[in-house]
Amino acid sequence: MNDDKPDKRLPVDDLPDDHPFIELGRIHRKMNTLEGRIELANDGEIDAARMLLIDFYNMVIDKKDVPNELNRYFSYCFWRILKGEKPEIALNLKTGKRKRPSLSYQQKDERMWLGWRVLECMGDEYLSLEDASAKIAAESNVSQSTAEKAYKNYLADILPKGWQRECRAEAKKSTAKK
Repeated sequence: MNDDKPDKRLPVDDLPDDHPFIELGRIHRKMNTLEGRIELANDGEIDAARMLLIDFYNMVIDKKDVPNELNRYFSYCFWRILKGEKPEIALNLKTGKRKRPSLSYQQKDERMWLGWRVLECMGDEYLSLEDASAKIAAESNVSQSTAEKAYKNYLADILPKGWQRECRAEAKKSTAKK
């Protein structure tokens, strides 16, 4: 038996591949490698494109060899500029006119943590989703619907049904023992 794997399945194991929580984990892993950042930048991830520019700048300033992958990426971007595309679009720093910009990696990460704060508030203070999202929204300077969507998009599917009821029952037991 492999001791590294848990004995029972976790709720996150049943999430579909396109769930925002799974997508964020995939992006996070790709952001740690040059090849992954290039792939993400080509797919429209603005933060990855910015990181590639920073990597390139730092390598040139420090007089280090620039990897071939990075040279190929920027040569294609520059070719697109020469063909007439706007530089910010060719360098993947902005989407085209007709594409609605999606959330960046950083924004997705912030939304996931916003959802986490709503979850914590619901568990610690035994509040409903509406009340917890209103409280966290006020603290985070976002709308209540943004906080509620952050919880629903990133964390609601991960938790087992009835988790709040179990937390309340556990809290009653622990206070009754004292």
